Amino acid sequence: MKLHNDRKSFEEIIIQTANYYNIDVSIIEKDYYKSDYENITCNLLFEIVDYKTVKDSLTDIIEKIK
Repeated sequence: MKLHNDRKSFEEIIIQTANYYNIDVSIIEKDYYKSDYENITCNLLFEIVDYKTVKDSLTDIIEKIK
């Protein structure tokens, strides 16, 4: 599955997972994983996606949950 081709399904999966596990959104708001994302996760990606883009996307998804 290419995420950029199936964004709606990806968002639905994240929303269901966040609801199921009661994910604390403050970790996104406080950039808790920013360093980890920039130093580790970015090296594993096929496409470079900056942290702000990821954070904005997750924030949009979280707004849909509320």
